[in-house]
Amino acid sequence: MPDPDNFDVIYAPVATRLAGKPVPGGLYVSRDSARSWSKIDSLPLFTVSEIALGPDGAIYASGGYGTTSSGYKIDDGGGVYRSRDGGQTWEQIVKAICASNVAVSPHNPDLIYCAIDMGWPTSEPNTWSSGVWRSADGGKTWRRINKGLASVFRFTRIRFNPHVKGEVWIGTWGTGYYRTIDPAG
Repeated sequence: MPDPDNFDVIYAPVATRLAGKPVPGGLYVSRDSARSWSKIDSLPLFTVSEIALGPDGAIYASGGYGTTSSGYKIDDGGGVYRSRDGGQTWEQIVKAICASNVAVSPHNPDLIYCAIDMGWPTSEPNTWSSGVWRSADGGKTWRRINKGLASVFRFTRIRFNPHVKGEVWIGTWGTGYYRTIDPAG
């Protein structure tokens, strides 16, 4: 994902693969139009599934589990993280074993959506179960918003339409795409 303010800067989320030929996961950045890459070691996720860039310059990363030859390897630090200093430090705003997606409104940096997959709840800060979650206060509080979705797990994408304020698209595996208009924009 290129930085919209500087197309020389590109972020790449990478999922860890431990089976077969190992692939080290994490978040990678290029500051020279993809000629060279470096890993952002400060992010405590070993598998990054999605990133989003907020209109205020914050970087969001979601992720969690990685695959092994016998299934899944649990990442105790899974969830959604935010960096407000270009990836030097991170704060966890969602704790979940697998947060597959994250999106931030291009018009309102306090409006964040994320998807939690596979029905794995955790004990902090809420019971994070499968589905789409919404925060309108910059990640301080979250509400599960699954009404109208045919499935509550296996999300492929969550994206805000940059041209239509508040329009959110949610993609799923096998049950299609969903569209909603969020009044918070």
